[in-house]
Amino acid sequence: MGRFFKQDVPQYGMSLPAGNPKTLIQQAGFSAATSAGPLLTSITTAAGHTLIMTGHMFDQSVSRSLLPASITDTAGNIWHVSTAPAADPPTQQSDTNGDQCDFIAWTINAAAVTGVTFNNNEPADTIFYRLAISEWAGITAVDQGNGVTSGAASSSSQGAPVNLLGTNELVVTAGSFISGTLAAPPGFTIFTAAGNCCAYATGQSGLVTPAWSTNVASPGDAVSKAFF
Repeated sequence: MGRFFKQDVPQYGMSLPAGNPKTLIQQAGFSAATSAGPLLTSITTAAGHTLIMTGHMFDQSVSRSLLPASITDTAGNIWHVSTAPAADPPTQQSDTNGDQCDFIAWTINAAAVTGVTFNNNEPADTIFYRLAISEWAGITAVDQGNGVTSGAASSSSQGAPVNLLGTNELVVTAGSFISGTLAAPPGFTIFTAAGNCCAYATGQSGLVTPAWSTNVASPGDAVSKAFF
C-alpha cells in the first residue's frame, strides 16, 4: 500500500496577509509511481478544520481515461470530489486519452481524522502521483471551483479569469503539462509535501488567473482550481 509523507507547518509560521484568517496547519503528500492500490496517509487533524486534497495523476501503464474514484477518511467525512471531468469540484484531464488528470477535493468543517485514503479508477495500473493533503483553519465555505484543459501546444495554461466572490480568499491549484519543467503561477507557493504540480495562494481578491507554465511548448495541459 502506498504511503504519504507528512510535513508539519506551524500555525503561526507562515507570512499571511493582514486580516486573512485562513491558516495552513500542516500538509502531507505523495510523489512517486506505484501500482499498490489505495494510497493512505496517516495524518492527525483537529475537528472543525477544512481538509483539501490537490492532485495530479499520470497513467504510466497504458493510455486510459484516468480519474479519481473515491476519497475516504477515518472519521467518515464527506469529501467533495468529481469522479468525471467537471468544473466544480474541479477534475480536468489532458492528453487525447485522458491519461493525465488534475483534481481538487475537499471536506469543510471536518471531524478530526487520523488518516485519509485515495482511490483512482485504474487501481491495477502503475500511476505516477503528486498528491497533497492540507489542513486549514478559518475556512467555512467554498467560493467556487474551476478548471480548464487546452489540448493545444502552449507554454502556459491560464483559463478564463475568475472573479472571486469574497476578499482574502485561498486559491488552490493543480496543473500539468506533457513535457518541460513545470513552474507554479506567480505568487503561488508549492505544496512541498507533493513536489510540484500543486500550489496555493492566500489573501486573494478580485480577478484571479492561476497560470502554470513550462520552459517549452507542450500540448495537453490541464489546470484545476478551487477558491475558498
